[in-house]
Amino acid sequence: MNITPEQLYDIPVNLYGEVFGKKTLDEIEKWYGDLVERACAVINQKKAEK
Repeated sequence: MNITPEQLYDIPVNLYGEVFGKKTLDEIEKWYGDLVERACAVINQKKAEK
């Protein structure tokens, strides 16, 4: 769907830097869950626009 990190966070972000900056598995799970929710929202918005 060609979704960029900027579409997910509204700011420039380095996803690799974000995930490698997490210290615990719990932090990674929370961050990844948020990332998936944001991606789903962008996908749903793109579908609605079509």
